[in-house]
Amino acid sequence: LQIPSDFRQHPDNQLERRVNMFVYLNGDWKDEYAGHLELWSKDMSKCEQRISPDLGKLVIFSTHDFSYHGHADPLNTPPHRTRRSIAQYFYSPSARPPGQIDRRHPASHSTLYQTRNCETCAKDTCQNFPNCSELGICGGSPSDG
Repeated sequence: LQIPSDFRQHPDNQLERRVNMFVYLNGDWKDEYAGHLELWSKDMSKCEQRISPDLGKLVIFSTHDFSYHGHADPLNTPPHRTRRSIAQYFYSPSARPPGQIDRRHPASHSTLYQTRNCETCAKDTCQNFPNCSELGICGGSPSDG
């Protein structure tokens, strides 16, 4: 699967999408279920964060043409399990800074998809967060991948 960067402008009012907010609703989520939110670098060379979708976890990040994020690894849950979340998006009428715009696409572009340079974010060689387990954001040790 590929990693998306969300559409930039709202199709009805052309407001700029600025912030994504996710609240996860998954009790007893296991690492082997996959479904971790991956936040990738601008050049897609490294996974900057890998966040387990645990119950009550709140993730807020700036969104722009280069904020590549998603869960590209297919879910590996038992038949009765689902990955649940609430997503909220915030918009602004202000012009976006030039460094956040991919000029190869029109302002009204739909979601942009990128191919990961690594087979999976769970591999140590793809990660750019060596202390993630200490920070409590990985849902496991980087060596578990």
